[in-house]
Amino acid sequence: MNEAPLLGTVAIRVPGQLLNWDADNIKFPNDPDAERYLSRIYRKGWNIRDAFGSKSEGFHDMRCRP
Repeated sequence: MNEAPLLGTVAIRVPGQLLNWDADNIKFPNDPDAERYLSRIYRKGWNIRDAFGSKSEGFHDMRCRP
């Protein structure tokens, strides 16, 4: 349910680009530069995996995959 608004935010950051979204692989196959907006680098101590553990039930982050 949150995916569409978040993808809209990425689209705003890359104006003039037609983005093709591959939901199965969580990528923009036609614009790898736009993928930088799909995740962030957390400072030490603020990592989601540190807070919840890598095998937590219901854990989901768009780019945090083992």
